[in-house]
Amino acid sequence: DQGAKHPALVKVLSTKLKTIQGDELDLRTQGFQTAVVPGGGSSYDLEAMVMLSNLKKAISFDISPTAVKVANSRLDSLRRSMKINDRDCDAQAVVMDFFSDKCLSYTNDTLKDV
Repeated sequence: DQGAKHPALVKVLSTKLKTIQGDELDLRTQGFQTAVVPGGGSSYDLEAMVMLSNLKKAISFDISPTAVKVANSRLDSLRRSMKINDRDCDAQAVVMDFFSDKCLSYTNDTLKDV
């Protein structure tokens, strides 16, 4: 856990990208609807994705219960400060081994309606 949002991720999410066809893509208003962050730690990157994009569902997995507790506390603080709204984006951190079959099943079940 580096204790901050990854600068490269923030740059990508904050910049209009060129697609291979030459079109512009603004991930703040277009692009992906879901995100899975393996090894999300305290979820700084999940927070960046939720704040800077048009996600409907975001899940961060980490094997550390302490990191997940911190991550969910950070997400709760964002909800209380009205920086994120559950109606706009369902974001959560979950204690799970990303490489387990249980994680794959959980991810498929959780994201299937998005």
